[in-house]
Amino acid sequence: MFLSNPSFVLAIVATSSFFSLPSVVAEKEGNFYQYAGFVATTDVEDIAKKDLIQKEFESILKGDGTEDSLCDNLDAALDYYQNGEGKFLQDLPTYTDTKSRTWKINSAFYKDTDYFNSWVTAALTGEKFFNGAEQNNFKFDNFDIPCLGRQEATKKGSAFISGQLEVAQFMEEALQLVKDGCDDQHKSCSTAINAWNKAGAYFVGSLEGPRGVFTTFDDNGVEIDKKPYGKGIYGLGDKRCANFKTCGVNGDSGAKNLTAKTNIVIISLLAKGGRQVFAGDVNGLNKTIREIISQINVMTIQGSLRYGYRLGNKNKGGSDEGGTRKAKELAEGATFAAAAAPLLWACDIKAGEFVATQYQIAKKSIADKDQFDFNKVKLAFECNYKCLGISCSDVGVLFDGEPQQLAPGCTDLEECKKEKKKDKKKCKKFRKKPNKEEF
Repeated sequence: MFLSNPSFVLAIVATSSFFSLPSVVAEKEGNFYQYAGFVATTDVEDIAKKDLIQKEFESILKGDGTEDSLCDNLDAALDYYQNGEGKFLQDLPTYTDTKSRTWKINSAFYKDTDYFNSWVTAALTGEKFFNGAEQNNFKFDNFDIPCLGRQEATKKGSAFISGQLEVAQFMEEALQLVKDGCDDQHKSCSTAINAWNKAGAYFVGSLEGPRGVFTTFDDNGVEIDKKPYGKGIYGLGDKRCANFKTCGVNGDSGAKNLTAKTNIVIISLLAKGGRQVFAGDVNGLNKTIREIISQINVMTIQGSLRYGYRLGNKNKGGSDEGGTRKAKELAEGATFAAAAAPLLWACDIKAGEFVATQYQIAKKSIADKDQFDFNKVKLAFECNYKCLGISCSDVGVLFDGEPQQLAPGCTDLEECKKEKKKDKKKCKKFRKKPNKEEF
């Protein structure tokens, strides 16, 4: 699989120009802007800076940081989301003329075309989501600090569930323009290039800066500069890679000063897609979009597994002896799973439904009854990695800051080798009902 081949990734990076470009390069045709290595050839600063709205949204949710203010902060954030500048987040996606594969899959899975807004609004209000289905609500009745759980579901929902869709829709816009005969080799078509640049700008955001490096060290290894993670999907990739030791160009490090391999690959794919838009390559662009969405899915799977481990292992955030059951852990796991499960469902219906059910928040749900099965959730994903367009090495192994791995990793099948019978048998339950819908 080409995305899991470190040599191929190194080749992409070696031939890309993004490491040598300054943050802004003046050109006769305008200014080129760089976002964590992605070079936008049109001015999409207004899109990149939308992450400042997400930042303000999260600031309102946090308030003064005291537990007593958490529920009041949700009310203030709801007002910002519905009436203030945060309405931009409620009104996503920006492009709506046609639906991307991402939008179609999620809408079908949740039976709700407004699933992204439904999730965030319900987290803010505590009401039901996805068309009001009884099992879909944010009632953390038997968990600690319910309003903290709702906060986590809110901010991660707007950043990653809605954010994933916004990126997908900008790429869909570029694809449709190219399908309509738009290519810059033969006629002026800056709209398609601009739409593609918007996808890259929103994926990274303005807060990552031109290089997107989290921590800078001098020649002696002493830290000289450290910036917070950005608020977009790119920032999520760099957070999760440290948990799964998939940072760096080879995807084998947990160092926080290295970029996630997923981000390195996505930035390279964005550059490739830009050339395909320019050339009017519809088939190539379609494939590149699928590959970008697959790599974004790596991050949400990592998030699902990180918090799934904690839910399924009582000494890592669940209800240990004399301890408390953490609404925050369930909310984060559920939100990441809400982004990851639909694409899994598009591979196998039973696998996607199983994962979604495991992360339900409602009273008397599996997690509520302390019956969360981390090993089966992990297996449901792993058995369908090939269909998802990713690999075991893409996702990595969960360390989560510990010196030893917390859960065993899976092994990618060598090319030209058949899957072992025991592995086929193990995966039978999660490949039982392939989804035959055309998305």
